[in-house]
Amino acid sequence: MLKETKDIYSDEILYEALTRFGGDKDNVKDIGGFEAFVYEATINDKKYILKITHTIRRSVNYLMGELDYVNYLASHGVPTSKAVESVNGNFVESIDASDGGKFLAYLFEKAEGEISTKESRTDEIIQTWGQVSGLMNRLAAGYKPSKPEYKRQIWYEDDVYEFDKHLTGEDAELIPLCHQILDEVKTLPQTKETFGMIHGDLHQGNFFINKGQVLPFDFDDCEYGYYMNDIAMPYYYGGGLFKVMDDDAVGYAENFLSQFLKGYQKEFSVPKEIFLQMPEFLRVRAMILYIILNQAWVGDMRDDEKNELIIKFRRHTTGEQIPFEIDYSKFL
Repeated sequence: MLKETKDIYSDEILYEALTRFGGDKDNVKDIGGFEAFVYEATINDKKYILKITHTIRRSVNYLMGELDYVNYLASHGVPTSKAVESVNGNFVESIDASDGGKFLAYLFEKAEGEISTKESRTDEIIQTWGQVSGLMNRLAAGYKPSKPEYKRQIWYEDDVYEFDKHLTGEDAELIPLCHQILDEVKTLPQTKETFGMIHGDLHQGNFFINKGQVLPFDFDDCEYGYYMNDIAMPYYYGGGLFKVMDDDAVGYAENFLSQFLKGYQKEFSVPKEIFLQMPEFLRVRAMILYIILNQAWVGDMRDDEKNELIIKFRRHTTGEQIPFEIDYSKFL
């Protein structure tokens, strides 16, 4: 969360947002959020997720691009939560902020289910996770924003890739390498089989499990990118990155990827020439995490465990350490 946004946010902003969506301050609870203020609100005895961000970070049209895409997916069979209109008939409500900008509020239905755990992520669930990813990527080929101004960014247009701004001091030495990594992926073929709207952040914390079904949410990072990213990104997280694995860490990662692909390919194909670039997609993910979290986890927020992760992301970026030493040619 940007400090300048937190400093001007208040309960009054929350209460105004709730009012505009038909809620009230007595039926809401804070459930955290990394890049937006996120709440669970009960409105007319039904639970919703209320998100509030600022125009420093998002515009109304950019948010509408997310909500437009989510509602498209939901209407075509993806088990995700639809965006809901306010009492004024708006999907996004703008609220004046003291800095001259706006706070932007939007509401989703709340999915039923539980966040996944290592224990609940069985082979069957990993397959279903992959199948939902494949379904979304297949449907993306037929997606067109309902208004041209709702079109989301292309993945490399994200601010995080402004390396000169983010990599300073000792990290400035990484700038040429980061440009090289970025350019290698940018030059991969962009066809209807490889490129389109993606979720972009479907890690194990961004879906619920309900009666064997995987229910994706948090499309905040949806953008135009390689479908391969919706495989590489869950794999980077779910394959064991954040856990101290058993001795057979490679075996765990291989099984995860095998199960995920088994589900994914029920819905969509994976071009082999793109899939074999998995190491480069993992380096892009490591690079993003290093840049974002190295800036976000400062002072008291950075304990020993987080510092180890920061070091790991840097080593994955530089190539000093390989996330998973696996022969990817054997998977397809």
